[in-house]
Amino acid sequence: MWGAVMFWIKAVVSGIIIALASELVKRSVIAGAFLTALPLVSILVMSWMWYEGQDTEQIAFYAQSTLLLLLPSVPMFLLLPILLRQGWEYGAGLMACTALTVCCYGVMYFILRTFNVEF
Repeated sequence: MWGAVMFWIKAVVSGIIIALASELVKRSVIAGAFLTALPLVSILVMSWMWYEGQDTEQIAFYAQSTLLLLLPSVPMFLLLPILLRQGWEYGAGLMACTALTVCCYGVMYFILRTFNVEF
């Protein structure tokens, strides 16, 4: 019972934070970009992990894994503005960037496995 209640508490709190961030973007693109550039989801997940009593090693491993898996998504944020400014439709640009991100994840997976990095 408590597990289901906790799930809904996490869902509501996390949803409210995401909704607030999306509303902030409407008022100030810079403030919205700053807020969404913060690793809100990761902070929420680590906070919920801590609240639920997971040990610090698990939280540290999560943070390390998140960093390693964040790197392949960076090219998307470099390419999307370029494509949009060159006249690409948003949907097409997003699909191209998603494909690039999937490829980058494949490369990162290969690199991490090659060097026996645990994630």
